[in-house]
Amino acid sequence: VDFGQVSLGQHMVTESGPNGYNLSQVANCTQVENTLSAMATVIAGVTTVCTFSNAVSKGSITVIKDAQPDSTQDFSFMITGHDQGVFTLDDDGNNQNELSNTKNFQNLFPGQYSISEEEVGSWDLETLSCSNGEASLGLKEGNTISFTLHPGENITCTFTNVQKPGILHVKKIIENGNLGTQQFQDFAFQINSGEPTTFDSVDGQNDIEVPANGTYTVTEVLAPGYETSYENCTNLTIPALGEETCTITNRINPV
Repeated sequence: VDFGQVSLGQHMVTESGPNGYNLSQVANCTQVENTLSAMATVIAGVTTVCTFSNAVSKGSITVIKDAQPDSTQDFSFMITGHDQGVFTLDDDGNNQNELSNTKNFQNLFPGQYSISEEEVGSWDLETLSCSNGEASLGLKEGNTISFTLHPGENITCTFTNVQKPGILHVKKIIENGNLGTQQFQDFAFQINSGEPTTFDSVDGQNDIEVPANGTYTVTEVLAPGYETSYENCTNLTIPALGEETCTITNRINPV
């Protein structure tokens, strides 16, 4: 901007402009500290030129891994955009060891970004969300979320994974002989002293999803007139996607 002839002495020049840009430097004039203004000194016979340099405000992206339950399982990610790369997180409850559950990318230029998590067989990605602190944002597709980072914006994305369950099969065998009349549904069992569950009336087997890596003991609710025996029913540890079968046999007491 050329102001033409002006009076000698000092003049205040102030910049205004769009959001998302910072005043990074003022040349040939003295910037007023922490303002968008500068003082220009006009001398007779001299053209005074004030140069205002602006830089786009950079933002940040923070990626958080939330594993339920906490686990040492490693999760691999890829971020694409103006900054690209592959990184690994875990959520074992300890961010002071080799891996943290958080990755922060600073000084990012505005633009399009996407973050992808690699699938882990024994875990489900239950929720995936991004927010700038005021509103949720991003377009989700499978294990990937894409969004626009605006100047000066700080976005946090959280990937929440839930470990897949194990399967506990509880099987009933009845030996009624010539005297008994009881059927599968007349018997019930408990897992770790929980609520009683009646055996399936069709084939006598109940297939139950249980949290992975738990320890399970199956006991039968009292069955009058029958002897009870157990096979593989005590202190069972079942991993994610693992299976165990507990068999409970009831033999009618002889008269």
